[in-house]
Amino acid sequence: LTGFIPPTRGNALVTGRTVAHPVGMSEVRRVMGVCPQFDTLWANLTAREHLELFAAIKGVQTEAIPVEAMRRIEEVRLTDAADRLAGTFSGGMRRRLSVAIALMGNPQVVFLDEPTTGMDPINRRHVWDVVEAAKQDRCVVLTTHSMEEADILGDTIAIMAKGRLRCLRSTSVTYI
Repeated sequence: LTGFIPPTRGNALVTGRTVAHPVGMSEVRRVMGVCPQFDTLWANLTAREHLELFAAIKGVQTEAIPVEAMRRIEEVRLTDAADRLAGTFSGGMRRRLSVAIALMGNPQVVFLDEPTTGMDPINRRHVWDVVEAAKQDRCVVLTTHSMEEADILGDTIAIMAKGRLRCLRSTSVTYI
């Protein structure tokens, strides 16, 4: 769905656009934010530089980039580390920066893969609050091994095993 790996067969639509064709996937990327399971950060860029770079890539207006970058830094509680090199960050700090990058530019759809792995309980809870707030005006697809995280953040929870959907549950109905 994120385009990191081309589909081998079938199709899926993200905001009505196909991911099975390169043109459709290109359109999906314009409205999508992604926090991959493994942080894709540059050790020699600061948190602020990462966010300013991704703001420009996501089409944030040039004059708004510094403000938007700082807003995201504050949102994930990296204010004191805004001008530190990402290579000096702990694992939890890198995850918080990756979540901030995924939310940059207010994408319509956000994919979060294990967003709070390696975080201490206080920062994990705070990032859950950030994700919960982000869900109010966009679609958030989250993958996790933590049932606690799924229960807290999921409006609909799908359980997969061996590549197959085994259970789909909304707040009111369970499907098998």
